[in-house]
Amino acid sequence: MAHINIRKFLNENSNVISDIQIYRNGSYVTVKADGTSSAINVPVLIKPMEAVFITAKNRVSDITVTLSEDMITQAAGSNVRKASNALSRIYLNARRNNQISSCVVLQSVSAQDGYRSGEDAFLLIESEAKPEVAVYTAADGEALSIQCVHSASRIPVGFFMKSEGRVELSFQTQGNDWDGWRFVDSQTGKRYSLTENITLDDVASGSGRFYLEKED
Repeated sequence: MAHINIRKFLNENSNVISDIQIYRNGSYVTVKADGTSSAINVPVLIKPMEAVFITAKNRVSDITVTLSEDMITQAAGSNVRKASNALSRIYLNARRNNQISSCVVLQSVSAQDGYRSGEDAFLLIESEAKPEVAVYTAADGEALSIQCVHSASRIPVGFFMKSEGRVELSFQTQGNDWDGWRFVDSQTGKRYSLTENITLDDVASGSGRFYLEKED
């Protein structure tokens, strides 16, 4: 499977990212844009399905991260599989205290709406070095960082929070299949367009309050 070259990724995004954190061998390793690291052996590649936390350089409500084909590489003994750009998808980007977390939902005619091993990817959280925030979607009781759906009209959205508080949330959509969808806060009754940048208050860990919903 495809890997991401860390140095190329950080160089390309050096104007918006100060460092990334990768969970390796029981602890988080920080790699900075200048190539320095908190580890003796600096990680070279981001592995498929590996959890990565990004630290933004400035306190802004949203950033755009560039991921180019030039960054994609093949680790020894692996086979590169390019993800289809034809799949309609939505990225949910959560931000708190200058840390950003993202998850993605893809629509595919070959997918199923429930959790399916090999199709969906679990959210990975390290208990000793908790992030400020992690956003995920939920299916069959599982917290997912990558979810594929077929005909779902409602997708639960959850947050893992280091402590209860405010979260900034934004969306990026690719494809027309997300037209007519809304982000819903069942606690306040508010429904948001996916073109909005949202500030959510009193957010706690869990997936019972928020969801994506397709309107009739």
